[in-house]
Amino acid sequence: MKFLIVTLDYFFGLAFLLLFLLFTPLADDWSPFTVRFFFISGFLGMSLAQMWFPVNLGRTANDSGQLFRNALGVSLVFIVGTYITMRILYHPGVDTGRWLSLIGVAFLFCFLVFRWLEKKALTRLWASGYKVVRVIAIGNGDNFSRIIRHFAKSPGLGFRIVGCYTDDPSTEYAETLGSVAEGMEIIRSNKSFPGTIDALLCGFPTSESRSLNDCAFYCNSCVLRYYYAPSDDTLGVHLKPMLIGNDEVFTLFRLPLSIPTNQFIKRAFDIVFSVCVLIPLGLFIPIIALIIKRQSPGPIFFKQARTGMDGRTFMCYKFRSMHVNKDADKVQATKDDPRKFPFGNFMRKSNIDELPQFWNVLKNDMSIVGPRPHMLKHTEMYSKLLDKYMVRHFVKPGITGWAQESGFRGETKELWQMEGRVKCDIWYIEHWSFWLDIRIILLTVKSVFIHDKQAY
Repeated sequence: MKFLIVTLDYFFGLAFLLLFLLFTPLADDWSPFTVRFFFISGFLGMSLAQMWFPVNLGRTANDSGQLFRNALGVSLVFIVGTYITMRILYHPGVDTGRWLSLIGVAFLFCFLVFRWLEKKALTRLWASGYKVVRVIAIGNGDNFSRIIRHFAKSPGLGFRIVGCYTDDPSTEYAETLGSVAEGMEIIRSNKSFPGTIDALLCGFPTSESRSLNDCAFYCNSCVLRYYYAPSDDTLGVHLKPMLIGNDEVFTLFRLPLSIPTNQFIKRAFDIVFSVCVLIPLGLFIPIIALIIKRQSPGPIFFKQARTGMDGRTFMCYKFRSMHVNKDADKVQATKDDPRKFPFGNFMRKSNIDELPQFWNVLKNDMSIVGPRPHMLKHTEMYSKLLDKYMVRHFVKPGITGWAQESGFRGETKELWQMEGRVKCDIWYIEHWSFWLDIRIILLTVKSVFIHDKQAY
C-alpha cells in the first residue's frame, strides 16, 4: 500500500512538472535535453522529499497537523529542486522569482489536497474492510477497554476486534468469547483462536510477566502481530517510553516542550504575537482606563499573585473588572457577582480584561497558550485534592488554553470541574504542537464574538 502511495506521489509530481512546462514561458524554446533534465531533477526532488518527509498515511496517521507538515516539507524540497533547475536553465528576460513563487504556492496547495484525498481514500478502504487487521483481545483494565472502544468507533484505522477474552463485563464494543483464563489456556496450549486473526492485543499489568511472555511466544510462533496495552494497575501509574541517547526509559508524561526547538518556536511566536497585540492596545488603553475610572474608583490594572511554571509565583496583570474588594485573592468570580461593574462584566465576557497579560508573555512569565494560572489559594487547595494537579505547571501558563476551549472555563463549583480542567491541561502538555496553539487561538478569537456561557 505504501509503495502504491509513493508511486502516486511521483506521478503527481511529474504531472505537475508537465503542466508547469506547458504554461511557463521558459518552455517556448526548450530542447528535448532540457525537458528531460527538468523531469530528472523533479524525480530526484521527489525522491529526496520522500526520504526526508516519508509518507505518513498509515493506520496511526490521524494528525491533520502532521499531514500538513509533511506536505509542506515535500513542497519545500521540490521547490528548492525546481529553483536549482531553473537557475541552471536560466533564460534572460524571465522573472525566475515570480515563477518560483507561483509554482511554490500552487504545488503546496495541490499536493496538500492530493495527500488529503489519499488519506480519505485509505480511511474509506480500511473502513470497508480492505486489508483490515483482525484482532483478538485478551486482558482487563480501563486502558484496555478504552483501546477496544477506540478501535470499534474508528473503523478507518483498519483494526477490527473480532473477539475479546476478559473478566470485565463492561466491555461492550467487542464480542466476549470467554474469560482471561480461557484465553490464556488457548495460548499456552498453542491452539488456534476462533476465526482467522492477524494480531493479539494484550492488557495485563507488568506484574503478570508470565502471561506477557506466553502471549509474545504465541505471537512469534503463529506469525501474529503483538500489541500490548498496560492495564491501569501497572505500578499504579501510566508509564510512557522515551529514548535517552540509545537507551529506552519510561516516564510519566511526554513533554514536547522539553525539546529546545519546540521551545524556541513557541517563544518566538509568543514574542511576535504579543508585540502585534500590545502596539495597537496602547492606543485603546486611555479609553479603557477612562471608562473603568468613571464606573469604579481605583486602579486601572489588577495585579494578582498566581502560580507559574515549576510552581513559581508571578504577578499576573489584567484590566480591573471588579470594584476594589478584600476577597479578590480568595473568591472566584460568579455569574451574578455583585463585585463586577457593568463595563467590567463586558470585558470579562469578551476576554478584553485578559489583554494586559500579553505583557506577562513578553516578560516570559506566561505564554499565549497554556494552562490558565490559578490563584495561590486555589493551587494550595487543589494540589491536596487532585494528585495530578501540579503537573499542569510543567509548562508556562497561558492567556488561553485547551481546557477553556473544551468547556472548563470560569467558576469551578465542584471538584469534577477542576479535575476535567486538569485532564485537558495535561492532554495539551503531552500533545503540544504549533498547529494546536493556532487552533486554540482561533477558537479563543471566535469566543470574543460568540460569548461563552461560562465566561463571567
